[in-house]
Amino acid sequence: MTSAQADACPPPLARNCVTVIRVDGLAVDHDGRTVALDLQRHSPGEVRQKHHGNVPAGYVGPYFVPEMPKVNLPIPPRPDQPRVKLHLHLGDMISFNERHAVYNVRVTRADPPAFYIPPLVIKVAQTDEAGRLLPKEAAMYEHIRKLQGVVAPRFYGYFHAKNRSSEWTRISPRGSTSDTDELDADEGSPFLDDEEEPEPAPEGPPACTRMDILLLEKVGEHLPHGEQMSTQDIFDLRDMYHDLSRMHVDHFDYHAANVTYAPLSPPGLPGKRSPYHKRVYGLRLIDFEGAQLTTRTPMHQRKLVQEHLPGLLSDIMAL
Repeated sequence: MTSAQADACPPPLARNCVTVIRVDGLAVDHDGRTVALDLQRHSPGEVRQKHHGNVPAGYVGPYFVPEMPKVNLPIPPRPDQPRVKLHLHLGDMISFNERHAVYNVRVTRADPPAFYIPPLVIKVAQTDEAGRLLPKEAAMYEHIRKLQGVVAPRFYGYFHAKNRSSEWTRISPRGSTSDTDELDADEGSPFLDDEEEPEPAPEGPPACTRMDILLLEKVGEHLPHGEQMSTQDIFDLRDMYHDLSRMHVDHFDYHAANVTYAPLSPPGLPGKRSPYHKRVYGLRLIDFEGAQLTTRTPMHQRKLVQEHLPGLLSDIMAL
């Protein structure tokens, strides 16, 4: 690209400037007609935390820190930054489980339009209960802001709409194939600590009082199963988890489905250098739904990564 072409390119969309999204294809009214929903950007909830036992004040050791590490909060847009509304057309469904569906989206309009917008996806809660938990994942993306575009996809906001008058209901995800997610079945699942065993679901469709969405950068394809990973990809994957450890984050969900290639650039934005390892990774980690801020020291967390990594690599390369 010449310098003249670079000068002609609009600046990339700032991650904290999208304040409203309008999405069609996610809900229908009482007559079965598709409705377009306007969802406002909301502050994320509290990041999911795991405090590993009682540590005396002032303790300094290799395993735990005495207090929960400080959470990085969202950075509001500057007064001179425009507030952007995006009109999104729903595309193909990428993945689906009982809690969420992930869709490709196409930006049909941006107000104001003077930005370069990379390919995007939305993660949509499929139940009210899942919607109430989605802000925790949003909070984790905000906490690891410096690792967006490095380890994780860029995060453009958590968006929410209320449905107090029951004017619409969710459309069931298109397609019958479920992207199975075994996280809840794991003995150590963080979801088991959030609330008591739920009551049996009543007959009929579940209540629909809200719509909750995460807007994210579209990442690359999943790594092919049954093929040998390159040495560089293995090093990248290890160091990506180590970067999270430096921020006291346990991704928790060590599954092949959560490892992808970085976005192609263009049309995606170029990857950023790791602030810790000073190089650009060719992979990305996705799905921070179960990620936890932990009181483990980075060194202790890295040891746990080393325990999980062989199984993850085997999962990716297994026939």
